[in-house]
Amino acid sequence: MKVLLLTNGDSEDIYGEFYTGLHKQIGSMDMRRLGQSEQQNLKSYFQHHIELSKYDRVIIDLNFDIIVSQLRFFRQLENLVFFDSTACFDNMPDTPHYQQHSKFYKKMPWVRVIVTSYQTMKHFQQQDIDAWCVPEGYNTQKYTGSSKKRDIDLILINNKYTESSPPRNEFIAALKTHYPEVVIEDNIDGNINRLNRSRIAICADMGAGEYSGTVFAAMASGCMVMCYDQGCDESRDIGLRDMENIVLFKYFEDFCDKITYLKQHPEMINKIAESGHAFAVANHQQPALGQQAAKYIGASMRKMKDYQVGISAFGWRF
Repeated sequence: MKVLLLTNGDSEDIYGEFYTGLHKQIGSMDMRRLGQSEQQNLKSYFQHHIELSKYDRVIIDLNFDIIVSQLRFFRQLENLVFFDSTACFDNMPDTPHYQQHSKFYKKMPWVRVIVTSYQTMKHFQQQDIDAWCVPEGYNTQKYTGSSKKRDIDLILINNKYTESSPPRNEFIAALKTHYPEVVIEDNIDGNINRLNRSRIAICADMGAGEYSGTVFAAMASGCMVMCYDQGCDESRDIGLRDMENIVLFKYFEDFCDKITYLKQHPEMINKIAESGHAFAVANHQQPALGQQAAKYIGASMRKMKDYQVGISAFGWRF
């Protein structure tokens, strides 16, 4: 199978190992890194730079805010697969993306969508979207957990995708007030050493609807991770077990109760951190996730002609 992958020009640092695993499993992959101007006019880019007949699949891993306005062009393409890491916002009423992703994909029922949340996958499948899930992972070269020195007690890892969430901001304000020793980290990729020195990592991703890659990066770095509970179904499908390989909380008081208990039982902090590390290594390394995605890409897809017949016969308009 020969695959064309169009991705953002700055995606190497985030998904480099994922793409490596994808390439290894597929065997033949032509990856193009597109700048913003090229993404804004994909029709022109395809006309001048791509011979579609050479490829069995075309993967779109681009900014949804840019591609959503190019539906008319995408509806001309078959064997199209979208990687959509922001699709979790489709079911969140307080976000600009509310119902925008599902609306977009339902107008192309033959395409496949790979998302990073099992609940988003099920949400899409209920709307007859061909959706599959490959959860977030971590870079194995960066996050190794090699440091034995843990002189930072608490570190909060910021997630730019949930910065506008009022519950998250309220949680962080309360955290700073009651735990002034907490270190706020906005860029863990730039401060991996700081993460390696941390004992407890906090991920307050209220409103995310999924477990971000930073959760598994922190686990792989040897931290005990305390994370906002994204729901029992998502936790179960991912394989997270509260107080075994992660510590989940639903609100600030819940967080306080659990951290107080854990500090009274420090042996549990070490045990949960070790279990979390083993879990991340076994399930969330980016190269392995890339290989998993390749299997979904290669699976048989819906045919555009089957839906075009319906459009012609019944006058459907997307």
